[in-house]
Amino acid sequence: MPIESPDRRTQYAFPPLPVPPVLAPAKASLPVRILLAHRDRKSHWASFVARRLLSHWRLLYRLSELAPGLTRQDSAIRFTLGRIDRVFTFDARYAVYRPFYLYPVYEPELFLLLQHLAPQIDRFFDVGASVGMHSHCLAANPDFHGRIDCFEPEPRTAEMLADLAGQLGTDERIAIHRLGLSDRTGSVQFESPAATNDTSVVRVATGSKPGHGFEADVSRLDDLGMPPPTAIKIDVEGHELQVIEGAEDTIRQGRPFIVFESIYESDGTEAIVSRLRERGYALFFLELAGDGPGEPRLDLDPAWRSVRLVLNPYSTELRRARRRTLNLFACPAERFSQLRLEPFRASPETSASAH
Repeated sequence: MPIESPDRRTQYAFPPLPVPPVLAPAKASLPVRILLAHRDRKSHWASFVARRLLSHWRLLYRLSELAPGLTRQDSAIRFTLGRIDRVFTFDARYAVYRPFYLYPVYEPELFLLLQHLAPQIDRFFDVGASVGMHSHCLAANPDFHGRIDCFEPEPRTAEMLADLAGQLGTDERIAIHRLGLSDRTGSVQFESPAATNDTSVVRVATGSKPGHGFEADVSRLDDLGMPPPTAIKIDVEGHELQVIEGAEDTIRQGRPFIVFESIYESDGTEAIVSRLRERGYALFFLELAGDGPGEPRLDLDPAWRSVRLVLNPYSTELRRARRRTLNLFACPAERFSQLRLEPFRASPETSASAH
């Protein structure tokens, strides 16, 4: 029987899913091979070289800008999930592609949430899409029959997103909007790291940083006249509150599921939580539990064969105790029963050992 309303003292869990190997290198350049070896911790030599390589990544990217023909790092990844099984190629100089080769499943808590929600999503807004990792995974789900709107203001990243969607065949479901979302409509200055090949961290500029930014259009979501989405993902490097403030009417009309990035010690998180609670949303941490005994955790254990996504009610105290950037999930109270959750209980062995 579906649970009708959440209790702030109870953790809830989705049914378990097998851990999918979504991404696997098909052809890796030397830097990518070193990074992969470092990820798997199988080689002390590779780990040493990877640390040195990563410590000088800005210099490497600068050199690659000066001699792109000599430093181009062609690589390929096999993407296998649902209705997609394709190899796509990319230039590994661009840090925006790191999620595709550094992790078998990128941000597994968000990946699992979208896989569970897929049958219910008619329209998904990916705000701060980058190259669309989560959008491509959602589009691959055979139970998803909706549309995806990706919002990405960085010009080169938007081009890479379009190229990747064409290679994977997800362009049939994905529309790309080359602008950012905010609490006002116009044009703003964005800033990016000093390395011009790193477009993975782009944010609205808070000061003058000549030579390390670009100007792009932004809009209030409410001003775009788009049909309300069923679900929204917001990852805009600290600008999440402004995006939500510019989407007040859309949220009120559509009552979408919302997942947003929370940066540790950011003032915006508590403001977003307060605003959404006032509008009848329940807020949760997204945690993972394996197929054996154990408390839920934030990271995916590579030894797990299946994984449960756990919703842990949000509290300010618990957020302060977690010194990291993470994703929070907001669910309209009236849609909670649609999630098909059950109360999550730690195993007796774990509970006994805790005492």
